[in-house]
Formats: sequence, C-alpha cells, structure tokens
Amino acid sequence: TRTFRDIVIVRQAGTFTINAEDLAFYDPRRARYVNVNLAALQLLVNRDEQAIATSIEQRNLGVLPVTGVVTWQRATPASIWNHWWFYVLIVLPVALIPLALIRKREDDRLRGDHNYARRVRALERASATLDQASALTSTSAPDIKSFMALIQNAIYGIVADRLALQEATLTDQKVIELLSDSRLDENSLRELQKILTKCSTIRFAPVIGRDNLTHELERVKSLVTKIAEVI
Repeated sequence: TRTFRDIVIVRQAGTFTINAEDLAFYDPRRARYVNVNLAALQLLVNRDEQAIATSIEQRNLGVLPVTGVVTWQRATPASIWNHWWFYVLIVLPVALIPLALIRKREDDRLRGDHNYARRVRALERASATLDQASALTSTSAPDIKSFMALIQNAIYGIVADRLALQEATLTDQKVIELLSDSRLDENSLRELQKILTKCSTIRFAPVIGRDNLTHELERVKSLVTKIAEVI
C-alpha cells in the first residue's frame, strides 16, 4: 500500500469539491493492471480570523508537481556474465602464460649456457666493480693503486664477458684491438687508451686528489656503458 500526499492551498473560505478520478495501477498478485475510481471529495474551509493576509507568491513551499507514468519492476540480481572484471580474470592468466614461458626459457639458458650468462650479466658485474672503486673515493686517504686496479678490472671484465674470453689473456693492446673492430667511436678509443695506460703506470704517476678520482670514475662509467652497447 502506498500513500500519496498533496498540499491544497485554499484562497477563500467555502465548500470545495475535488472531482472523482480514474486510476490504473499494476497488481503483481493478479499480474495485470487494475482500474479503480476515486470518489469525489467535499472540502469545507472555514476562515481563520487570526490568519495574516498574504499571497502565494510570498511563500516558498518547495513543492513541485510530479507528472508522468510510473512502472514498478521487481529488482533482479545482476549476472556475473555482465561484469567486465569477470572476463579480465579469465583472459589475464592466459595472457601471462607466454610471458612465463619466455621467462623460464631465459632462466634455463642463463643456468645452462655459461658464456651467455657472462654476456648478459657483463654490465652488472662491471658496475659492481666500479661501485667498489667509488667506495674508495669516499675515504680520507684513498688508495690510488687499488682504485686504478679496480677500474682496469672493470674494463677487462666487461670485454672478456661480452666476448667470452678469459680475462687473464687480455692486455691493454688486445682490448684496444678488440674494440677497434667494434662500433666504438675513435674519441672513446683514445680516451680508453689513456685510462688503461694510466692504470698500468700508476706506480710511477704522482698522487692525484679525490676530486680527480671522482672525475676519472665518471669517465670510466661512461666508457663501460658504451662498450656494453657495441660488443
């Protein structure tokens, strides 16, 4: 059962009639629309002697008329097939299978192919060696010979790992020759030659400051990255 309330504004005293009205509504028990007749209503309005005369324009009752046809429907639960996330949950695992297979194949190759693993991890190993050299620059009295030895090890190591060579068989001249056959530019080759020469003759070189060590380290990091890109 539903109850509807309307506000009736009477402008003068008297007897008023609200005409009869036909109404149709849907009866779910009968499963059909039912027509009913609302009988006319008689309203008797008496004047309020204490009321203050006013006009309807001066009042804001906040009431607006509602018109149209209302259809009542029974709420039904939405099927899981109508939710987009259900299909995502189905497709996502299937899409991840090829990625998992590629990852497994890569891991198997890294474990089974020693030279391939050296090539893939060459830059990582060289960067770790240069990190050790960087740690020396933070000390109050850095060991210059150890610093330059680590730089040389990083350069030799990345060349040996990328080309599947034994690091002990490399020399400064061999490293330059191998990189000359690659796409390493001439300026980088000349800079690399200077650094390797300094590493080999450091015992006879004057002691350099910590700022110079930091600058030297940044140059080597840039060269190591270039070497990893061309071989």
